[in-house]
Amino acid sequence: HYHNQLKKSEAKIQRKIFATQAHRSFGEILKFSVTAAMIFVISFLAMNSDAYWQEARFLANELKAKLDILSGEQIVQIETEKIKQSEIKPQSKKLVAQKTVLKKNQIKTKTVPPLSLNITPPDNRIIISRLNIHAPIREAQKIDLEKNSWGEIEKQIQKALKDGVVHFPGTANPGERGNAFITGHSSYYPWDSGRYKDIFALLPRVKIGDEIVVWQDQQKYIYRVTETKEVNPENISVLAESNQHQLTLMTCIPLGTILKRLIVIAELA
Repeated sequence: HYHNQLKKSEAKIQRKIFATQAHRSFGEILKFSVTAAMIFVISFLAMNSDAYWQEARFLANELKAKLDILSGEQIVQIETEKIKQSEIKPQSKKLVAQKTVLKKNQIKTKTVPPLSLNITPPDNRIIISRLNIHAPIREAQKIDLEKNSWGEIEKQIQKALKDGVVHFPGTANPGERGNAFITGHSSYYPWDSGRYKDIFALLPRVKIGDEIVVWQDQQKYIYRVTETKEVNPENISVLAESNQHQLTLMTCIPLGTILKRLIVIAELA
């Protein structure tokens, strides 16, 4: 009987030790996982800080514009109510008329006619004013499409992306009939020497109907966005020819990754 009690006690102690070890191991694994996740998130944000800063500024400007519109509408409502109240009093009609004439005169004195200057950039450029995108269009050099060497094509494109966005070789030029295909970085390695490594960071914010201006050989072409979509990186159908005067823009999404490609399609206006 004593021997059986001793064995039971020993088994109970072993179970407690095992449970304690398992609990400690789970806690250590959880602690390591949380720490690793925090390090990853901080590193990811740090590597793509410029692109996310652009996103933050864009959202802040949009919010400010909305608030300005609301405050402007409130001022108009207040002024309208004042005018309505003043119209109730017959003696104030003359004063209201004088104020209206004064306001019209003030507006006339502040109105400035638009300048008719048309400055042509010396190089090929793409401009999306609403997104504050303004970049030179570069050509990938020393590419032989007949060899079908995609590795070499990718190498030359990455090299050209340091100095702007890149017109994909073999596709139509902007302004021509066909599919003019242009690609650019949304975010890239922070240690890269290129100046345009996040030029398309705000491209996901583009809207249907947005205007895209392209200067090609000192000729100005205006496109309107007609479609946006996401595709897999291996989808090369986006390079297909078109019977229209089409412009296609491409960049990597989500921001800071290469999981998908954002495709923006625009037609010559």
